[in-house]
Amino acid sequence: MNTQQLLDRALSLAHLSLEEGVYLYHNAALPDLMYVANEIRKEKKKDTLGIVTWQIDRNVNTTNVCVANCKFCNFFVPPTEKFKDRAYITDDETYKRKIEETFALGGDQLLLQGGHHPDLGIEFYETLFRKLKSWYPELRLHSLGPPEIVPIFCAISEGNSDQLSAFLAQGGDPELCDVFGSPLIHRAAGAGQLECLRLLLDAGVSPDTLKIADNEQNAFDVNTIFVVCGHAMGLAWGVSGQYLACLKLLLDRGASLEVPTGAGSPLNKAILSGWAEGVGLLLDRGASLEPPPDVLKRL
Repeated sequence: MNTQQLLDRALSLAHLSLEEGVYLYHNAALPDLMYVANEIRKEKKKDTLGIVTWQIDRNVNTTNVCVANCKFCNFFVPPTEKFKDRAYITDDETYKRKIEETFALGGDQLLLQGGHHPDLGIEFYETLFRKLKSWYPELRLHSLGPPEIVPIFCAISEGNSDQLSAFLAQGGDPELCDVFGSPLIHRAAGAGQLECLRLLLDAGVSPDTLKIADNEQNAFDVNTIFVVCGHAMGLAWGVSGQYLACLKLLLDRGASLEVPTGAGSPLNKAILSGWAEGVGLLLDRGASLEPPPDVLKRL
């Protein structure tokens, strides 16, 4: 690999693989990385040139009880009898004090993080979010990493719209992504879960939400109706109607008929999946039979 060539590719907004990013981390000079990052910022934020913003927030741990056993952590305790005297769950008064101190210093966000207490389920987080937002409506919550949101993604895949609704009602972020970069709305669409999909759209999630490419094997961004069409092979299991209803809902909410990268269009995907009903609906809505330009370049 060549450092300058990789930096030039980054400047052109080309996709870099994980391996290329690691190579730059170890080999590129910090000033060069700073320059490239700033140039990319200027390109992506042309409407706000000269304006750079930052977030003032405060990290607060919900508890120090954790089962993750991360080697870098110097404060966690395991959930055992031996350590019960050192274990804590942050109380209401501590939250209030730390939030008010944050506001006094110009901050407006709380970053809530673990430990991962085995006895604290999603209901604990729902209650905590509800309390914090009721006390401080202007507070921004930056909360829940992949280990905490696994129950939410499982609930969506299983069609548990009540649990998703409760999560959203307590201030949960409808645009959460899993560790692979897939957003909640893709999980709902890919599982053919219409009511969960409707809840997320009603919460303001764009029907064109993208899953960003994360490596060379998955080198294309895909949007939500592409996900529906890709999972429509489920019609062999008798659930074609679920996917068709999801596709119709997304199109009714303004979803794009094309994907902006080389992954192909939803129509191409529906055809390849052998999903006749989906193909018919997409054609009725005006989908083009021509492959997107980026696909043609790769042929």
